[in-house]
Order: sequence, then structure tokens, then C-alpha cells
Amino acid sequence: MTVYEYLLAKKSSGDLKILFAVGLPTHLANWMEYYEYHMNHPQLSFLELSLDLKTSKSTIQRALEFMNQTIM
Repeated sequence: MTVYEYLLAKKSSGDLKILFAVGLPTHLANWMEYYEYHMNHPQLSFLELSLDLKTSKSTIQRALEFMNQTIM
């Protein structure tokens, strides 16, 4: 299971809001959106993703690497 899959499961169960309330960094919500966009547009480069999502290329790279990490 990847970090993204875990957080998506928590979101669908309603537990993600609780995790944010107790200290999970809220920028992870954006990172989930970036990862989902990437999954829907796998042909786009980090630069193209960053332009579409109005964020930096390094943020896209960090977000995708983090969300793709295996945790279980």
C-alpha cells in the first residue's frame, strides 16, 4: 500500500479530517490532489504538471515521491 492509497482510504472513511485535526500536515491534501492529477495525466512532465497545478516543479516532485512510497 502506498501513502496515497492509505490517505485515500482515510479520506473515504472520514478519518483524514481527524488526522489533520491532530497534526497531520495539511499540505498533504494538496499533495493528494497533485498525485491524482498525475495519475490522470501520466504523460505530463513535472514542469507541465507544475504549470497546470500552479505550483513549483520541486513541490510536484516531492509530492509524487512521497505519495508513491510503500508503507505496508
